[in-house]
Amino acid sequence: VHLPSLVRDGGRVAALGLCSWIVIAGVSYGGVLLTT
Repeated sequence: VHLPSLVRDGGRVAALGLCSWIVIAGVSYGGVLLTT
C-alpha cells in the first residue's frame, strides 16, 4: 500500500465530506431563514 497516495485519497474524501456538509448546512439554514 502506497502511504502518500492513501493520504492523498483520504484528504480528498475528507474535503468532499466537509464541502458537502457545508452545502447541506447552508441550504438548511437558508431554508429556515426563508420560511420564517
